[in-house]
Amino acid sequence: MREYAGELTREALKGFKCGTFTTVFLDGTKLDHGLREEFYAALTSDTCRVDKLSMRGCDLTGWDLGFFGGLSRVTCFDFASAVITGDIGVLVNHKDLKVVNFSRCKGINGDICVFE
Repeated sequence: MREYAGELTREALKGFKCGTFTTVFLDGTKLDHGLREEFYAALTSDTCRVDKLSMRGCDLTGWDLGFFGGLSRVTCFDFASAVITGDIGVLVNHKDLKVVNFSRCKGINGDICVFE
Protein backbone atom coordinates (compact mmCIF):
# COMPACT_ATOMS: atom_id res chain seq x y z
CA MET A 1 0.00 0.00 0.00
CA ARG A 2 1.42 3.36 -1.02
CA GLU A 3 0.56 6.55 0.79
CA TYR A 4 0.74 10.15 -0.33
CA ALA A 5 1.03 12.95 2.22
CA GLY A 6 1.26 16.57 1.19
CA GLU A 7 -0.31 19.33 -0.84
CA LEU A 8 -2.78 18.76 -3.64
CA THR A 9 -0.71 19.39 -6.77
CA ARG A 10 -0.99 18.42 -10.42
CA GLU A 11 1.92 16.00 -9.91
CA ALA A 12 0.08 14.33 -7.01
CA LEU A 13 -3.08 14.10 -9.11
CA LYS A 14 -1.17 12.11 -11.72
CA GLY A 15 -0.23 9.61 -9.01
CA PHE A 16 -3.83 9.34 -7.81
CA LYS A 17 -5.12 8.84 -11.34
CA CYS A 18 -2.64 6.15 -12.38
CA GLY A 19 -3.16 4.04 -9.26
CA THR A 20 0.14 4.74 -7.51
CA PHE A 21 -1.52 5.56 -4.17
CA THR A 22 -4.21 3.87 -2.10
CA THR A 23 -4.20 6.31 0.82
CA VAL A 24 -4.05 10.09 0.53
CA PHE A 25 -3.31 12.49 3.41
CA LEU A 26 -3.96 16.13 2.53
CA ASP A 27 -4.16 17.00 6.23
CA GLY A 28 -3.85 20.64 7.20
CA THR A 29 -3.66 21.96 3.65
CA LYS A 30 -5.80 24.46 1.78
CA LEU A 31 -7.16 22.83 -1.34
CA ASP A 32 -6.87 24.90 -4.48
CA HIS A 33 -10.41 25.27 -5.84
CA GLY A 34 -8.87 25.52 -9.32
CA LEU A 35 -7.85 21.85 -9.14
CA ARG A 36 -11.37 20.67 -8.28
CA GLU A 37 -12.23 19.18 -11.69
CA GLU A 38 -8.84 17.51 -12.06
CA PHE A 39 -9.10 16.12 -8.51
CA TYR A 40 -12.51 14.63 -9.25
CA ALA A 41 -11.34 13.19 -12.58
CA ALA A 42 -8.30 11.60 -10.93
CA LEU A 43 -10.32 10.01 -8.12
CA THR A 44 -12.99 8.66 -10.47
CA SER A 45 -10.65 7.32 -13.17
CA ASP A 46 -10.70 3.59 -13.89
CA THR A 47 -7.10 3.22 -12.76
CA CYS A 48 -7.41 5.11 -9.45
CA ARG A 49 -6.92 2.93 -6.34
CA VAL A 50 -7.39 5.58 -3.63
CA ASP A 51 -9.73 4.17 -0.99
CA LYS A 52 -8.83 6.37 1.99
CA LEU A 53 -8.87 10.15 1.85
CA SER A 54 -7.80 12.15 4.89
CA MET A 55 -8.39 15.89 4.94
CA ARG A 56 -8.05 16.54 8.66
CA GLY A 57 -7.90 20.24 9.40
CA CYS A 58 -8.13 21.20 5.74
CA ASP A 59 -9.51 24.51 4.62
CA LEU A 60 -12.12 23.42 2.10
CA THR A 61 -13.71 26.84 1.74
CA GLY A 62 -15.70 26.85 -1.49
CA TRP A 63 -15.99 23.07 -1.55
CA ASP A 64 -19.13 21.13 -0.66
CA LEU A 65 -19.73 17.59 0.59
CA GLY A 66 -21.61 16.93 -2.64
CA PHE A 67 -18.24 16.75 -4.39
CA PHE A 68 -17.20 13.79 -2.24
CA GLY A 69 -20.52 11.95 -2.56
CA GLY A 70 -19.61 10.86 -6.09
CA LEU A 71 -16.27 9.29 -5.14
CA SER A 72 -17.50 5.70 -4.99
CA ARG A 73 -14.06 4.08 -4.70
CA VAL A 74 -13.20 5.99 -1.54
CA THR A 75 -14.45 3.98 1.44
CA CYS A 76 -12.97 6.13 4.22
CA PHE A 77 -13.21 9.90 4.54
CA ASP A 78 -11.60 11.79 7.41
CA PHE A 79 -12.74 15.43 7.60
CA ALA A 80 -11.94 15.97 11.32
CA SER A 81 -11.61 19.68 12.11
CA ALA A 82 -11.98 20.59 8.43
CA VAL A 83 -13.77 23.69 7.21
CA ILE A 84 -16.35 22.42 4.71
CA THR A 85 -20.03 22.96 4.06
CA GLY A 86 -22.83 20.69 3.00
CA ASP A 87 -25.36 18.13 4.07
CA ILE A 88 -24.18 14.69 5.13
CA GLY A 89 -27.17 13.25 3.27
CA VAL A 90 -25.16 13.37 0.03
CA LEU A 91 -23.17 10.39 1.31
CA VAL A 92 -26.24 8.18 1.91
CA ASN A 93 -26.11 6.47 -1.49
CA HIS A 94 -22.37 5.83 -1.26
CA LYS A 95 -22.78 2.04 -1.05
CA ASP A 96 -19.18 1.20 -0.15
CA LEU A 97 -18.65 3.89 2.49
CA LYS A 98 -17.20 2.31 5.64
CA VAL A 99 -15.86 5.23 7.71
CA VAL A 100 -16.53 8.95 7.76
CA ASN A 101 -15.18 11.30 10.41
CA PHE A 102 -16.79 14.73 10.82
CA SER A 103 -15.59 15.40 14.37
CA ARG A 104 -15.07 19.10 15.11
CA CYS A 105 -16.07 20.08 11.55
CA LYS A 106 -17.64 23.45 10.92
CA GLY A 107 -20.36 23.94 8.34
CA ILE A 108 -21.76 20.40 8.23
CA ASN A 109 -25.49 19.90 8.58
CA GLY A 110 -27.99 17.11 8.14
CA ASP A 111 -29.34 14.15 10.03
CA ILE A 112 -26.96 11.39 11.09
CA CYS A 113 -29.95 9.01 11.15
CA VAL A 114 -29.72 8.74 7.36
CA PHE A 115 -26.95 6.19 7.90
CA GLU A 116 -28.99 3.80 10.02
